[in-house]
Amino acid sequence: MDTTTKNSRQVRFAALGIFALGLVAGALLINLYNARYHPGAGRRDGPLIWALSSVTERLDLSSEQSAQVEKILDGAKQQLMDMRRQAEPRIREIRAQTEEQLRQVLTDEQWQRFQEIKQETRDWHRGGRRGRGPDGDR
Repeated sequence: MDTTTKNSRQVRFAALGIFALGLVAGALLINLYNARYHPGAGRRDGPLIWALSSVTERLDLSSEQSAQVEKILDGAKQQLMDMRRQAEPRIREIRAQTEEQLRQVLTDEQWQRFQEIKQETRDWHRGGRRGRGPDGDR
């Protein structure tokens, strides 16, 4: 293998690695943003119900208006849930393809560490949010 081909391959792998790290960092930042600025999102009754109570309190809606707003938001919630259900198979496919591509680039040690980081992030999102964040910081 000549030097030009070797350097070209190294540049490609470095670019792919930077892209993968950007994906992970972006996902973590989005989740951090949502946790900080959308506190109702983690509630069992969901962010739309939380938003409804906030809206009705702040706008001093009549009972009739409140019922209409609740109906509108419930309709939107249902549409969003339907959209998520429809998109989920494609999202899983993209994630699987991405992991397959990463597996081809990472060393065995890097792949193992990537799997550990992914599990730490899952655990953090599932409620273990005390202490260290998904990136290991306090």
